[in-house]
Amino acid sequence: MCAVSIEGLPEWFTALMYSPWFYGIAAGIFFVVLVCAVIGLLISRKQKASTACAAIPIRDAVRESCALLTALKKTTGRAPVVVLAGKTPRDLPIIIPVNIAIRLAETSKCLLIDLDTKRNAVASVFDMDGRDCSRLPLETPLEKVAIVPAHCQAALSTEKFKTILADARRSYDVVLLNAPYLDTFQRNGSLVRNADAAVVFTLAGQSADTVCRMLKKQGCSVLKVVSVISNNNDG
Repeated sequence: MCAVSIEGLPEWFTALMYSPWFYGIAAGIFFVVLVCAVIGLLISRKQKASTACAAIPIRDAVRESCALLTALKKTTGRAPVVVLAGKTPRDLPIIIPVNIAIRLAETSKCLLIDLDTKRNAVASVFDMDGRDCSRLPLETPLEKVAIVPAHCQAALSTEKFKTILADARRSYDVVLLNAPYLDTFQRNGSLVRNADAAVVFTLAGQSADTVCRMLKKQGCSVLKVVSVISNNNDG
């Protein structure tokens, strides 16, 4: 039988506990575990840092967004409906959605629907404030860009809005929803349910978590969060 020592422990184990080698091995194991934990933490932080987007100028944000939307169209095989979302117009100045539409129109027919009922900014850019809304979408001076101004969109029922989107998928190559107040207007939340995806814009150093949560809650996937270096003159 095996000899028994203190409190029923085997004698060999008791001897090991009092051996200087025991504490050396234990210290070595602890050190290895600690080093592995630190390395794992550093790798995790590096991965997070690599996925976090660096702030870029507006022109680069437009170029990057167009590339994303072009790739999405090829993937879906149909005209995608994409929300261009921000928490405020500082995060998503009107120059961004308008220039995305213009750039896409170089090769595709684009419909830009304005959800910004507070400013009606898209209509202002194209000098179409107060235009009659009986026949939508409205053609702009640009051959391949049409719009649904915010003052027209606000008068639409949810069903009529869905009908316009369904028709737009057949008539256009890409449909953009300008939503710079996404987390402020409750109606906007219900409208994005009809979208395929979203690109979220945020001012450099600001968080887009609230907007991303709202989009995901409505079943709208976020393609990317774009951090933008703002120009004070952008509106």
